[in-house]
Amino acid sequence: MPTVEERNKKVLALLKPGDLVKFYRTLYTHWGVYEGNGKVINVSGTFLDKLEDRVEIKREDFLKIADGDETSVGNEMDAYWKPLDVNVILARAVKQIGQVFYNVFCHNCEHFAKWCRYDRNQSSQAEMFVPHEVCELMVDSIEHQQMKKYSISPGSSYELTEEAMRKSRCCTCL
Repeated sequence: MPTVEERNKKVLALLKPGDLVKFYRTLYTHWGVYEGNGKVINVSGTFLDKLEDRVEIKREDFLKIADGDETSVGNEMDAYWKPLDVNVILARAVKQIGQVFYNVFCHNCEHFAKWCRYDRNQSSQAEMFVPHEVCELMVDSIEHQQMKKYSISPGSSYELTEEAMRKSRCCTCL
């Protein structure tokens, strides 16, 4: 029987840039956006850090984030929501590196990952405790602020085509 690390290496081999990745912790599932070359952009911090708003969006190594926990590709919602163009997904994730806003119920790692891929601020885990509509009201102005900040730095390896920008609601705030 393969070890957890061997299974995680198989998951890593399946991941494509822009895919969502899930890390199964004891009490919750952690989410991130796979950038490529073994790197994931995710809301980084311990569970306690998250409760105390001491987190940051970072680019980290897939196996470091896994830390011995099971992982999987997290694109299940592709069957219901159309993913954004891969360049848009990656540009959104990269632009958020260094940001620190976090709320376990309304703006957590799952919200971040799904916003990057689908332009949806949704977390099935959080919705077990707080209805989506309540969180949506709470984060509307914060989400709009983040989308306004969305831009591509000169020299970025992620280029947005005009078509990709039209498909992404965030670009209407520029």
